[in-house]
Amino acid sequence: YSGEFTISKAPLEVDYVLQNELVYDGNDRKPLLQVTSGWKYNTANSATDSGNVTLVVTKAGQVVTDMTTVGEYLLSATCDNGNYYVANTKTVNIVKKRVDVNWTVDNQVVYDGNVHGAEAVMTGVVSGDDVSVTVKYNGKTDLPLNAGNYLLTCIFEGDDVENYDFVVDDTKAYIYIDKAVYAIDDFD
Repeated sequence: YSGEFTISKAPLEVDYVLQNELVYDGNDRKPLLQVTSGWKYNTANSATDSGNVTLVVTKAGQVVTDMTTVGEYLLSATCDNGNYYVANTKTVNIVKKRVDVNWTVDNQVVYDGNVHGAEAVMTGVVSGDDVSVTVKYNGKTDLPLNAGNYLLTCIFEGDDVENYDFVVDDTKAYIYIDKAVYAIDDFD
């Protein structure tokens, strides 16, 4: 027989040792790779072929070097042995971490000529992440001074804000400054 024929590459199956969904924690979440099937073995049950399998991570169609931020990552691998290809991929989602935001505030005060503010306290932000919060009072940053109702809101800023789901305790998101009582002494 004479003619042309093609020898196709053999598939390797790789286990990307990592859960499908992870909560953001600021760490690089790249998986371990384990070849689970595909290498050809001889009768002595030792591998006759081998090669280096290299992880390739993409996010939004771009190759990335780490898996540290929230988003969907596609894991694939390459093999440097030209007789094989990695047949499977895996999708991993890093989801936002919940951050609880509570208030340190005197909700009800009597007008005393002083400004009254509140502090938004975040619980759960990863140490070292760039996240800050600004408190607004009826949409302004000026601290409340005069009698009235003031609705408290938060503005979250910083390079790492997109990694978090901020849950604000709305039950204490106000300041009420009551009018002062002016007493007039009796005049005789």
